[in-house]
Order: sequence, then structure tokens, then C-alpha cells
Amino acid sequence: MTAAKLQLARHLRDELPDCASLKILRQHLTKSLDVIAVAVMQPPDPQRAKAGPREYMMSFTISDYSIGPYKVAEALIYRPHKDTLPVVKYGDIVLLRNFTAVSLANKGFGLRTNDASSWAVFDHEGEPPQIRGPPVEYSDREVLYVSYLREWFSLLDDKARERLEDANQKIIAAGRLKVNRDNI
Repeated sequence: MTAAKLQLARHLRDELPDCASLKILRQHLTKSLDVIAVAVMQPPDPQRAKAGPREYMMSFTISDYSIGPYKVAEALIYRPHKDTLPVVKYGDIVLLRNFTAVSLANKGFGLRTNDASSWAVFDHEGEPPQIRGPPVEYSDREVLYVSYLREWFSLLDDKARERLEDANQKIIAAGRLKVNRDNI
């Protein structure tokens, strides 16, 4: 596991200097970042936003070697058309390009789309990623990092996966708490 984490950190630093690990979101608030992470939940069906622009919204949690298996971050994607949102499931690797680092009430830090955001979902090893919505460019260096991240995720034991699920449940509970407060 340590070797896999070290390999990921080195590849990110040396080959993908424009990509950020999830650990540094706090230091880059309101800045656009590129992130490659593992989806650690199956998102609920997209919903129309209740406030602001009436776009479709989806959220799911992600993790990587820098915060996993103890923490997750939330990714929020907004788009005018539902069919441009990604189809994400547990264990998929997501490339989030030009996402804004944000502070989320009771949830820590996460990523949110902006007008320049795009994404790709690497859902099957050895196949091109699923790209729905804005076009996204990626290189062989990102594909290699995806394979390293997939390997790291596969090395997590049951106890580590339970920790990820606990972190997921905390984010979900914080979201429910906010919804309940808004309805009062």
C-alpha cells in the first residue's frame, strides 16, 4: 500500500503538475483545479437545483491516496441538461478538469463545476473514458495515473473500505442536516 501511495504521489508531482491531490483543496479555495480521484459512492439521480439557476445538479463523493481511506470530498456538478451529466458508480475513476475548490458547510472541502469545467469517467479498465457534456482532453500520463489509482483502490482492505463508507455517511448526514435546517 505504501509503495502504491508513493508511486501515485511521484507521478502526480512529476508527470501531472497541473493536477492536484484532494489533500490540498483547502489551500486552493476558489481556484480552478484538475483532479483525478475515485468515486466512492453511487450518486443519487440528478435533481433540478431549488435555488439559483434551474440547472440539473448531482453530487457524489470522491477520494484519493492523499486523504483516503479516512476522508472523502464531495464533487458537485451543475449543468443545464440532464443528459450531459456523467454516469458515475462506486469505484470509477473520474477526471475533473477546471473544477473550483469550495468550502462546504459541515462537509469540509469539495469541488464544484464552473463554466469551464469538464469531466471524464474511466469506468472500464483499458477502454476510453465516458465523456458526456463538455469535451475534455486527456493524455497517456493521465491514463497511467488512472491505472495507478485503480490499483491503489483495489489494494484497500475491508477495514479501509469501511472507513471510506463511514466518511461517506458523515457527508450524507451533513447534507440531510442542511436540508432539514432549510425546511424549518
